[in-house]
Amino acid sequence: MTYHVHLLPGAKKELTKLPMNIYGRVQKAFAALAVDPYIGKKLHGEYEGQYTLRVWPYRII
Repeated sequence: MTYHVHLLPGAKKELTKLPMNIYGRVQKAFAALAVDPYIGKKLHGEYEGQYTLRVWPYRII
């Protein structure tokens, strides 16, 4: 089963500003999230039920 990765308009705008090498790594992370949205670290507190995936130096929530 494949999932859909939803980006907020601000996130889409910021993606266009990334260097190409980091942009490619972020795109690979999005592809991995589309296959398994539960990879990464489980968040607690206000963001409980969500996960974060680190793509150094950025974090995808």
